[in-house]
Amino acid sequence: EVGVITDPERRAKIQDAGQEMIDDFGITDKFFEDESKSIIFAALASDYADLKDSKVENVGVITAHKEFLADTLVLLAGKESAYADVYGGSKGEDDISSERMLATYDKFTNKVVSSEMTAAIANGLLDDVKKNLGITADNEDQYEVRVLNVLSEDGGEAYGMSPTPPDGLYDLKYDDPKVKEFDQDDEAYKDYEEGLIKNGKDFNKSMGREGDSFAPAWITTIDGRTILCLSLTTAEKILYKDEARSSYFTEDDRARDLALLKHEYTHTQKGVSVNGEPYLGIGLEELRAEHFSGDKHGYADVKRHFKFVSKLSGFSPKDIFDDRAEGEVFDPANFYTKIAQQEGLDGLLDAVLLNPSNYIKDEGSNKLQKSINDYVGGIDGLQEKAWDKAVKTIGIEGIEANLREFTKLIAEKMDPESFYKYGGFPYIARKALELWDKEKPSDYVSPSGF
Repeated sequence: EVGVITDPERRAKIQDAGQEMIDDFGITDKFFEDESKSIIFAALASDYADLKDSKVENVGVITAHKEFLADTLVLLAGKESAYADVYGGSKGEDDISSERMLATYDKFTNKVVSSEMTAAIANGLLDDVKKNLGITADNEDQYEVRVLNVLSEDGGEAYGMSPTPPDGLYDLKYDDPKVKEFDQDDEAYKDYEEGLIKNGKDFNKSMGREGDSFAPAWITTIDGRTILCLSLTTAEKILYKDEARSSYFTEDDRARDLALLKHEYTHTQKGVSVNGEPYLGIGLEELRAEHFSGDKHGYADVKRHFKFVSKLSGFSPKDIFDDRAEGEVFDPANFYTKIAQQEGLDGLLDAVLLNPSNYIKDEGSNKLQKSINDYVGGIDGLQEKAWDKAVKTIGIEGIEANLREFTKLIAEKMDPESFYKYGGFPYIARKALELWDKEKPSDYVSPSGF
């Protein structure tokens, strides 16, 4: 209907493949009430139609591809298929009940600071990101804010909180009032930090988790309730601007803390990850959250992937994020449709399958998600596929022209070799570096380090 597949014969093959998948996996009618998932299903059906049409005779290759399709479909359908138990088992669901989870969150929630953060948001703290997302009081998805009295063992979230020693501390006498005041402040801060670290360990134990680390902010869902969580130190740095901070804590650091909140808020509103979970579409969702929070944090592997692929195709999903009329709310189904229009159903599927590396390295990652990622070869495999596709569409000469122009821009600011090797050195970066090594001027001098 939107011009992605116009050939009637091709449409019929996709519909036949899709119907076969519906029948074999017991996909419910309710599944298709979600337009975003329906679009991704069409991309899967298209891939299956291609497999059925292919001349591949190797049984092992065919079997592996069918297993990939099955894993992806089970993850996509969630509870709306005959394999809902496989879906649940893939997440490593344990015996922690929602009641126990909520009780744990209740125990460690700082009600006062949570209330203050909620009020600050209501009074405009996030108005800029809301405006960019097209969020109003009428269309905002419901969520709640919880500030938790927890801290990682390494205290990373508390960066900038420790008291600053007075100038010339070590030249002062021990009984100098300045020394005594600093010692008292330092001891009080250590007690504060140690208490939060102990709470963090107790929180994880109650939640059945291993480890002693936390993100500064995260999203969780309990019984359908979306909860935006912040560590206490992160919330305090955002809220209490007049309190003294470490001498090394800058306004840029403060902006980064606020960007954390904006990033997580974006996750609460019209997200593009399937079923609201960190599996299918999570790379796109993290790209989206970074975009609307100012690109001040991580997920460099995701950002660089789409940047590199755009040098082959001329398109990036980031191009779509702001492609709306002023005041128009961000719509996930429209987002997926536009990707399919630009990149085809195969390009849409590849974008949905991209995983940030930290989601795959996590021992608690979804088993199906890991299996799918292994099959496509992770970021490297997806980039190699994008390269092969570009060879067919614009040719090697076209690819090299695009990479050459991109590298030229990089070379004006820094050493391309350092740039391309940063962040895991994926497939397209290696190709670009090979071209640079072959063609770089003999007298090239990098304008800066990296």
